[in-house]
Amino acid sequence: MKKLFFSFIFVIILISSCSQNEEVQVESSDAFIGGSKGVEVSFLEGAPVNEFVAGESVPVVVSLKNSGEYDLAGNSLEVRLWGLDMEAYGLSSEYKIVNSELRGIKKGLIEEGSETILEMGDMNYLGSIANSLDVTLRSEICYPYKTKANLNVCISSNSISNDEEEFACTISGNKVKSGSVSSGPIQLTSLTQQFEGNNNLVFKFKLSNSGEGNVYSLGNSCTELIDSSAERLNEDIVHITLPEDFSCFFTGGEESNEGDVRLISSEKIFTCYLEVENQGFSFERNLEVILDYKYTQTSKVDFKILES
Repeated sequence: MKKLFFSFIFVIILISSCSQNEEVQVESSDAFIGGSKGVEVSFLEGAPVNEFVAGESVPVVVSLKNSGEYDLAGNSLEVRLWGLDMEAYGLSSEYKIVNSELRGIKKGLIEEGSETILEMGDMNYLGSIANSLDVTLRSEICYPYKTKANLNVCISSNSISNDEEEFACTISGNKVKSGSVSSGPIQLTSLTQQFEGNNNLVFKFKLSNSGEGNVYSLGNSCTELIDSSAERLNEDIVHITLPEDFSCFFTGGEESNEGDVRLISSEKIFTCYLEVENQGFSFERNLEVILDYKYTQTSKVDFKILES
């Protein structure tokens, strides 16, 4: 009977221990895998082939993979070919839409994002060639993307006494930690805090274009961005959303919790304010920051066309 009783107690302790471990995992601040990747683009191997004869019909296929942590809906990603006289090669320079959804990676669930291919047409060069011609063909992808940040910030007042028991957190240090920002080409690389007066906190966010492409405002279509004037006007713009009680300074001069900032040399530090009450103690608060933008990235393939 005693053995049965102690066995029962042991099982209860084991279940309790497992439950506690599960709670620790759920409360982990590492919400994301992190990184600077979004959608990756390349030419499918063998499409086009490395070498072919003028007049021969050669398929051109682009390969796409979502290596970031944002799910792209169908019909949102576009691809075009450029860098050559497309008419002379029998190809189109117009954007083609990817119909399929491209799901991103998810920590603990999806280790690799969705992949797909897009047929861009058949290349057929009919021009004159002496011996051979070395050619470089380029592709460009254009797509909307989103980077999310889940940060632990310290809410405190400069009026709190120096009693250590009243400080559950500190405003010093970088609040961006490993796993606190989702993978995407535009990254929130640092967040620092400081006091302004007794009951105002100043937050300084640093954004970086950490990818291999260019970032644009969401306001224009991919086709419109080909125009040089529209490209310059909308280049390097990221839309930012914070909780409603934050007041930030954005590009248009307005103060709000939501607006646009323009990166300079691929980076930008922007400032927000938060009015706090002196509750006699400090505490941690979860802060969600959302970055919305349009991103373009290119790839290239080299091949040789032989005289027929």
